[in-house]
Amino acid sequence: SGLCIPVPHENAVPICVEECADDESCAAGLVCIESNRGIGICVKTIATGEACTNGAFCEGGTCFSDDEAPADKPNPFCTQECTLGSDGVDSDCPDDFVCQPSGSDGNMCWWRLASLGTGEACTENRQCANLDCRNFGSDFGRLCAEKCQPCQPNSEGFCDSEGPNSPQTSCPDDFLCYPAANSTIDGWCLPS
Repeated sequence: SGLCIPVPHENAVPICVEECADDESCAAGLVCIESNRGIGICVKTIATGEACTNGAFCEGGTCFSDDEAPADKPNPFCTQECTLGSDGVDSDCPDDFVCQPSGSDGNMCWWRLASLGTGEACTENRQCANLDCRNFGSDFGRLCAEKCQPCQPNSEGFCDSEGPNSPQTSCPDDFLCYPAANSTIDGWCLPS
C-alpha cells in the first residue's frame, strides 16, 4: 500500500494501511477513518465489548462509557444498537450484554450486571439475574421479575396454596404468583 501510519487503537504503532474514501472501499472487517495526515485509511474494527477510545473504530459505531460497568470489563467499550424484544427483555446483543434504552442514542447493548434476584428492587433490566426489571406500581415499585403461571383467583383475588385454585408453577419462598393484568395464564412472582 505504501502507507505506514500510527493508528490509535493499535497502540499508536505504525501499521501498513490501504487508502480509502469510505467504508465500502475497505475489505471486510475494516472501516475507513481519517488519519492524522488527513487521508482516509482502512483499519481493523473493534468488536462489541472490547476497549475503545473512538466510536469510529467500533463495529457498532459507538464507544460508550458505563459508570456501572463490572470491574473486570473494559470501560469505555465498543457497543452497538439493539432491538428490545416484545417482552422488553430479549435482544440481539452479544453474551454478557443486555439491550437497554440509552437516551437519545436509542437502545444500546450495555454490560449485563445480573446480580439481583426475584423481588429485589431494581432500576434497569441489566441489574436482574433474569434481565427483567418491571414496574409493579405503587404497591411494589420496580422489582426484578419472575414469570409464573397463576391459577384462577379465589374470591379474594389470590391463588390458594392447595386445591383447585393452587398455582400451576411455584415461586420462590415468601412469594405469591399474582395474575398479570387481563390474564389468567401469565403472572408474576411478587412478595407475599
